[in-house]
Amino acid sequence: MRLTVIFLLGLLATAAAGRAQNVDPDGFSICALTRAGVLGPCQPLTEQAMRGFGLSTNQIAIIARLRDFAANPGLDPRPHLVNESLLEPKAFAAVGAFSDTWFADAANPGKVDLGVHLRYVTEDAGPQLFQMTYAADAGHFSVLWNRALVSQHR
Repeated sequence: MRLTVIFLLGLLATAAAGRAQNVDPDGFSICALTRAGVLGPCQPLTEQAMRGFGLSTNQIAIIARLRDFAANPGLDPRPHLVNESLLEPKAFAAVGAFSDTWFADAANPGKVDLGVHLRYVTEDAGPQLFQMTYAADAGHFSVLWNRALVSQHR
């Protein structure tokens, strides 16, 4: 039950942030992330924004993989995301038609707000990726992608 509540609260928080965030044409944004896990202002995810947040080469590589998933939602993320920064994926939560797969941050494996979360909704054709988040403690940033925000730009 506790995971269900956490999952639903996460969905509500990111949905509210999504309405106010500035996104690039492919639906990605980068936001400040406080140590308390609160999202700050968001801006389009550009090379300049990533430099401004001081992202490492590895973090930029993870973001490039997330962009691949957004462009090819049928791509299986499991073998492509695991590296020295992210652990093997595990089911974080499943509620009704929604599920969340979590790649924990290797440096902070107990902090559920860090790492990558891939959220799916079950539709007629099967599970569809509808939201991704990537947060890292080092650099205090969160990258967000939401399928609904991409459709606004097409």
